Amino acid sequence: MNLDHLLKQLCTISTAGAQDKFGKKTQGTAVEYDCRFQKTSRVIATTQREREPINGVVWLSATAVVARDDKLTFDSVDYRVMTIEPMIDRNGATRHIELMVQEWNL
Repeated sequence: MNLDHLLKQLCTISTAGAQDKFGKKTQGTAVEYDCRFQKTSRVIATTQREREPINGVVWLSATAVVARDDKLTFDSVDYRVMTIEPMIDRNGATRHIELMVQEWNL
């Protein structure tokens, strides 16, 4: 079942670029997507077994292009993409993508 009809909000995703000479990541071109954003207060474990707070869960269309550490802007607040999970149906097709995001602290 396709969930695109439930994605009634808008978010912008900017791809993560290279680091500048000060160690800050630059941002690439921003693309606007239909989404569903839900605030949360979860904690996840990273691959280095560190605990990271999660401030939102975002659902996107299966065709969205997003990577870890990209910047997602929703309702004028910037977030960093922490996890990307494709939601796969019983036929093996990706129905939608679920992201967990953390407020961007610059």
